[in-house]
Amino acid sequence: MTLPLVRFKLMRPGAKLPTRGTDGSGAFDFFAPERITLQVNEKKLIPSGVAHDITGNLWVTMRAPINEFSFPFRLQGILFDRSGLGSKKGIRISFASLIDNDYRGEILLSIENLGTEIMIWEPGDRLCQIAYVMTYAGDGVETHNLTETSRGVGGFGSTGR
Repeated sequence: MTLPLVRFKLMRPGAKLPTRGTDGSGAFDFFAPERITLQVNEKKLIPSGVAHDITGNLWVTMRAPINEFSFPFRLQGILFDRSGLGSKKGIRISFASLIDNDYRGEILLSIENLGTEIMIWEPGDRLCQIAYVMTYAGDGVETHNLTETSRGVGGFGSTGR
């Protein structure tokens, strides 16, 4: 069985292929393709210099006692802060960023500086991370009845501290 590959295309001079920091890393690091300055309390779109190509659907088969069901999934990219920049310097991705499976443009990073110092990245410095996760790729249908769960309609804070 061959697993899907994530392919990266360099989109500008100075861009560097995303890499994993260690064998156990759950995400690829993005690197600054050029010198970038982010003032205190500033938020801006920063070019990653990279586009991705993730092709095909994954089919997950589940076996029940009588039937077998297959469900379609796709890999999608999700951007995450680098933990050290977030915890030590207040640098973070400014909103949840799902990079769709079929997007082929340069990935832009909305990064904000909530710290107390100007942040400067030199070419090749790590900016943030992208992890690839499986998401359901099938259709949704309307229903008039939902299955019951122990949580029910309990919302914010309903499961405790």
